[in-house]
Amino acid sequence: TMLDPESFVRYPLFGDRQTWVLRPEDNGVSMEAHGADEFESVIARALGLSKIRVLTPPQTAIVSERDQWNDGFNVLAVAPGVVVGYERNVE
Repeated sequence: TMLDPESFVRYPLFGDRQTWVLRPEDNGVSMEAHGADEFESVIARALGLSKIRVLTPPQTAIVSERDQWNDGFNVLAVAPGVVVGYERNVE
């Protein structure tokens, strides 16, 4: 979830995932794959920033699978730097 122009909250158990950059072209779309270690730099570059801040609230796999409603990353951004989450979410 994008919190403001330079800050994001990320699910901590996201795992190692490739980042894909899709660009429109005259004859379709170009796709460019990046390794999991490039996740933050790819997003920063796409936004024209030198870096981004990624907040990752603490979470365990057991708790996460059982109750997503208490997750610290389960928020709705309503304005830059302003998010709404569940009251019971203490993370």
